[in-house]
Amino acid sequence: MLKSADPNTSTKEIRTAFINATDHELSGQNVEPSDLQIDFEHDQWWVTHKPSGAQWSVNDAEPGDFCFEQVTEGDLEDWLDENHVHVYGPVEHARITGNPHRKCQHPGCRQVSLDLDDDDCEEDDEE
Repeated sequence: MLKSADPNTSTKEIRTAFINATDHELSGQNVEPSDLQIDFEHDQWWVTHKPSGAQWSVNDAEPGDFCFEQVTEGDLEDWLDENHVHVYGPVEHARITGNPHRKCQHPGCRQVSLDLDDDDCEEDDEE
């Protein structure tokens, strides 16, 4: 039996696979496990992103366990615009003051960062 059609497949397994997957629009975003509703209906598993209403069918994948096909868009575009992960571009300088900053590269985002360090993984708690 296919795992995507097996009602005994664990919702935790599907939720984890969805969060870690790279084949859907929420890939790489800050999605909390509590944002996802996992349902088994019509002999099929479904993932619903509760904040936007977007929905994906769960399918078996080779290689791997699952792939996800979006079937309902909901308000996903609006949610992504408001809740995207900021990815900052190169250092720029303000026209008037000359202050250095980095702009988020997401279309329409006006977020700027004064953190000029390209290494975003650096620990700030080092003592």
